[in-house]
Amino acid sequence: MKKGQVFTPTDIVKYMISLIDNKNKKILEPSFWKWVFINHLKNKNIYWIEKDKILFDNFIQKNKNNKYINIDFFINDSFLKKFNSFKDIDCIIWNPPYIQNNDLDKITKKEIKDLKLKIDNKEWNLYYYFIYLSIKQLKNKGQLIFIVPITFLTNTYAKSLRDYMYDNWYFKKIISLEESKIFNDKKTNKADVEVIIFEYIKDNSENKNICKKENKKINIKIIKDKYQGNINNNKFEKYYIKHFTKDDFFWNIYIKNTKNKYNRPITDIFDIYVWIVSWYDKGFYISEEQYKLLPSNEKKYIKSFLKAKNHNKINNKNILSKYIFFERWEISNEKELSKKAPIIYSILLKNKETLLKRYWVKNLPFWEFATIRNLDLFKNNNEKFFIPCITRKENIWFSKYVWDAYGGWDIITLSFKKNISKIEKDFYTKVLLSDDYSKYIEDFVPKKWNRRLYTHKFLTTILLPTIK
Repeated sequence: MKKGQVFTPTDIVKYMISLIDNKNKKILEPSFWKWVFINHLKNKNIYWIEKDKILFDNFIQKNKNNKYINIDFFINDSFLKKFNSFKDIDCIIWNPPYIQNNDLDKITKKEIKDLKLKIDNKEWNLYYYFIYLSIKQLKNKGQLIFIVPITFLTNTYAKSLRDYMYDNWYFKKIISLEESKIFNDKKTNKADVEVIIFEYIKDNSENKNICKKENKKINIKIIKDKYQGNINNNKFEKYYIKHFTKDDFFWNIYIKNTKNKYNRPITDIFDIYVWIVSWYDKGFYISEEQYKLLPSNEKKYIKSFLKAKNHNKINNKNILSKYIFFERWEISNEKELSKKAPIIYSILLKNKETLLKRYWVKNLPFWEFATIRNLDLFKNNNEKFFIPCITRKENIWFSKYVWDAYGGWDIITLSFKKNISKIEKDFYTKVLLSDDYSKYIEDFVPKKWNRRLYTHKFLTTILLPTIK
């Protein structure tokens, strides 16, 4: 890997090239590195850019007689500025570098700042910028063919990019390669990223009709088996989905269908909430043996939490873990803690230094959790339904609790809103616990690395049936 760049396998390159509508038009492919696209794109109207003088000279020496070479070499200009100078391109085909914003070097950050992009929220991955700039450089009806991580479809930080893409105009195809190790680095053995190939069409004409946009379908292909070194040998699941909208919290390629009977927002019936987070579980954990030795006045500071790894549809098969838990300012100082709960205090002292250095914890007592949200909802003894935030299990389920149990920091919790009638509670309890409903949400839950992402945002968008 070179500064976020990864080598694109030859068969993936050929596959991406096959998506180009007209190979005789003006095409830009900025990833000169490794020459992977140059070797397969045979067109005099193809443009590359390169800043590395040694790499440039080496390539020219080996390709003196190649009539398809049209390379713009530069050395004193920034890559982003040079890239941004191209206009009226018919097709941009690319595997751009993937670098988190915090990992960008100072020079690149300055180059981005100099572009003065109003859309930038200072949290973008580098490839977000290249998607945005590429759309700007396309001519009307131009084609964008990229292979990038799938995360920009769901990441909160990418919402402004998704809005821009929606406005300019639509996706034609998205091919998901799921967990395939496309860019596995054998030397470092670093984890690969889950990538998609997408084909996007720009349309900035004044007479484009938004109603037509809503009727457009995206051609989705999901790889069935792991990539084995030749994409043409893989089988794909194929289907069409309705085009994304700006109202969507995220863009989900797994929505194959929605059943008409599900038409009531889940937020009409349930509060959906997260998280109580310790940022160091070990420091607060209490074993069953330790709990039994605590006097009754100290047991009140111990709460039962359900963790995702112990989640099960049947209550009596769930294993609850016990943790020391103080509400905010319940104990005002360390001296008070040592007097009111001396045994608990002695347990916490063993990890005091680590607890004081927890991530995101500033000016908090070491005996308190880092993040405490929605405590009133957690404390009520009404029905609660738990579901893991992330799981590899298919046909996921909700589990139901009717006692004082807290959802762990990897669990999403649902509870009935106030003034929900008993008839509605009985009806929607059966719905949440049914196999049919599990299958319904499995159809369109976002996935990453074959994990189902039951995030708070996702759960707030799903629907319930209406009581007839």
